[in-house]
Amino acid sequence: TALGQAYHVSPIRPPTNRTFHPKVHLLTGQNRVQVMVGSGNLTHPGLTTNQEIATRFTLPADPNEDETGATRAMKARLYCDLEEYFHTLLDSEFSRTVDSATRQTINHTLEAGAWVHDIDTGQSDSAGDATHLFHSITQPILDQAIAVIDDRGEELQSVDIIAPFY
Repeated sequence: TALGQAYHVSPIRPPTNRTFHPKVHLLTGQNRVQVMVGSGNLTHPGLTTNQEIATRFTLPADPNEDETGATRAMKARLYCDLEEYFHTLLDSEFSRTVDSATRQTINHTLEAGAWVHDIDTGQSDSAGDATHLFHSITQPILDQAIAVIDDRGEELQSVDIIAPFY
């Protein structure tokens, strides 16, 4: 009943001469978690007609509604990475512009998805392990990707960056 009426949007202002463009849309509840990470704003054009890049996933609380166990574990790990991202963000230099209402909203949203921690996120097949959430709050994204590749005992062959403002 509150669709389009009861959501919280708050700007996070980076220090001067820095860029902060990606968005995370996180919907949590007792029955499912929905995550979208991309360039689109939380507007009708930003989510429908603009040229944006995004990825999304849904993780239902009921394992019978999900795909395979490996996919479920991967989604749960990604959600936990996203949760860690929010905590890192709120502990970073960016947090000085985050008001108390936004902090409460973020914490309430993450608490609603706490059931995800009950999902076994043990190491699954290599395809599940190939999906990671990177952010650049504490370390450059490319350095993180190289570390994952090195940890897998593989060698970096090429890097392709797809971003409209890179």
